[in-house]
Formats: sequence, structure tokens, C-alpha cells
Amino acid sequence: MANKLFALLGPHGAGKASLIKELMQMGVHYVPLYTTRDEWKDADPDHELMQVVSKDDYMQRAFMAKFTYNGDYYGIDKNDLLTAMRDHSISVTMLDENGTKQLRRFLRVNLVTVFLMTEYVNLIEHLLTRHYNNAEIKDILQYDETNHSFSGWKGADFVIKHTHELPVALIQLLSIMGLTQPVDAATLKKLVG
Repeated sequence: MANKLFALLGPHGAGKASLIKELMQMGVHYVPLYTTRDEWKDADPDHELMQVVSKDDYMQRAFMAKFTYNGDYYGIDKNDLLTAMRDHSISVTMLDENGTKQLRRFLRVNLVTVFLMTEYVNLIEHLLTRHYNNAEIKDILQYDETNHSFSGWKGADFVIKHTHELPVALIQLLSIMGLTQPVDAATLKKLVG
């Protein structure tokens, strides 16, 4: 089986970062994003998900995928991606629709996209727990609506309806990634009582 890169897609606040952090704790390799968005320094102080760089540094790097979100630049570094595809049978990252199109040209069958579909109510609740105010939430939703972030499921390989019950979405994602296994009838009977 060829090495795979699983890319999580979805609107801002759909749960991509939360699911990726869970996968990383389980030992799944993560291909980091580079960004010029300074807010990630506070949101991700350990630089697990995002490497914050200056615009000058961003422009000097070799990226396999480049995209923007709300005026900030994001990208997947060529060396990080090549290392992942060479050394890891399964890796995960975050992308948007434009980044997906760029990577699809290079990876073809090695790229698997998973869209996290969420309802407005769940999205707003999630953003409120992350201390966004009403004006910021309105801006996020308008940006995602204008840029068709909610319709990205149409081009995805898989869709998870994420109601922000993390364990449920995680099990679905692990199944898509081939990281679950069936159990025999006796074991199943013990599990369900």
C-alpha cells in the first residue's frame, strides 16, 4: 500500500485542529502548515500545528501547496511533505480547497481528503468556547460563506458530520484512515455486554 496523506478540510472552527491533536497523541505523523498569521503564536504556543513565519520567510520557502485565509498566507513545505511521503505510511494535515487542488496534482492517489461538515449552531458554540466575540464569529462565518468553505464536501473523498462530539468524529476518522480493525463475535459480545 502506498503512503497516504489525509487532509482535513472544513470551515474555520469545524474541529480540524482538535482531531489532528488527538491523532498526533496517538502517534500519527502530522505535516505542519506554515503561516504568516501571528494569532497562531498564542493559539498554538508549542508550534505543533502551525509554524508562524514572516511574510519574507514565507516568500522564500518552497511550498507544495500555498493558500490564503482571511488575508494570511498558509503553505505546506516541500521538504516536510516529501519526508512524510517517504517515511510515514499515514500522515495528516489541514488544507483548504485551493491547497487540495495543488496537492492533488502531485499526490494523485496518495492524497485522501476528509471534509468535516458541521452545522452553524455547533460551529458557533465551538467558536464561543474559544472566546471569539459576536463580531469575530460573524466575520468568520461571512468569510467562510463567501469563500464556499461550507460546500467543500462536494469534492472531498469522505465526509464526517462533526457535531463536536470529538470521540465520535475521531472513531470515524480512524476508520477512514484504516486505523481500526474488526473484532470477532466473542470479543464483540464482551464489549457490548
